[in-house]
Amino acid sequence: MQELQRLDTEITRLSTTARDCGLLMPDGSPDQQARIAALTATLRRVEADNSDADAKNQLYLLLRERTRCGHSRANITLNVARRVLRSPFYV
Repeated sequence: MQELQRLDTEITRLSTTARDCGLLMPDGSPDQQARIAALTATLRRVEADNSDADAKNQLYLLLRERTRCGHSRANITLNVARRVLRSPFYV
């Protein structure tokens, strides 16, 4: 019986707390709601810009790698050509 009374008291306390919290934290004025909507739109735009920046960064990394490979290939070709020209068997 005491357990039921304790649980009933706890439920009453929790419902009162929930009601008080709801009163203390209203949904906000229209100005606050407009500000929240503006900030949310800004956040979406920033996230989209961040996505674009990440995509561009990946492209630049791939371009750099391709250029590095191209330069390595050109250096190898140049070194081979120099060796051939220095070779005593080259006519």
